[in-house]
Amino acid sequence: MFIGDGSQKEEIAVASRDGMTQISGASLTLRGSNSTDGALAMMGYRVDDWGDVAGDIVVDVSKFVLLQPQES
Repeated sequence: MFIGDGSQKEEIAVASRDGMTQISGASLTLRGSNSTDGALAMMGYRVDDWGDVAGDIVVDVSKFVLLQPQES
């Protein structure tokens, strides 16, 4: 699974705020933008003023997780 490809212009967040999010597979790659500040890739959700967050996040990956930060 890929979240972000390095060219996104907006933040990408994948998860459910009020229910479980489960990712299963061989690999997971999260890649922030190479060109736009703040256009990150995130497995999860932001907490804001809209109330509590109740959703668990479960990641089951058999080979690798690759995290590539946003480049400046």
